[in-house]
Amino acid sequence: MNIRFILQEEDYLQHELFVASENKLFKFSPSKILGVYLAVSAISGYYLYTQNHLTVALISIVVGGAVIMALPRLVRGYYKNEITKYVQNTFGGSYGKEIECEFFMDNMLMGDGERAATIAYNQIENVTETSDYFYAKIQSSSHIIIPKVGIGNARPVKQRLLNICEESKIPYYEQLDWTW
Repeated sequence: MNIRFILQEEDYLQHELFVASENKLFKFSPSKILGVYLAVSAISGYYLYTQNHLTVALISIVVGGAVIMALPRLVRGYYKNEITKYVQNTFGGSYGKEIECEFFMDNMLMGDGERAATIAYNQIENVTETSDYFYAKIQSSSHIIIPKVGIGNARPVKQRLLNICEESKIPYYEQLDWTW
């Protein structure tokens, strides 16, 4: 089986956001910030209430609630901006190149015209399918990115990846509802 696709900046960005969302440290950082802010807001609101500053206590609680509701979105936006800068600096020269991927019995060959790599299936740790991509995590902590839109009909590719995973005993994860 042979497929061709082109990776653009958005593809690299979505990949890096996916990797970040899978990182345990990333998952807990917004909740830690929220916990600290909630504790400070609750303590200050309670203190102001006990000192008979009811209006200021109410304002503190309302502002605290607004921040708690807005903070996750703000943190995600901050991370997305930082990851976008990282992608532009790291992968800027790779946009728009046609990548050819050929599947063989025990390995795959990927190349972009300038360089090529052979990846043995036993080097793949897992394969994850999202609504728009297939990501194959390699033992070297890198990923193979296959955009579903870029390959046209994704069904044969999915079946080939499922066969590879079954034959090589590689975990296959479906996260079709994944969003940043």
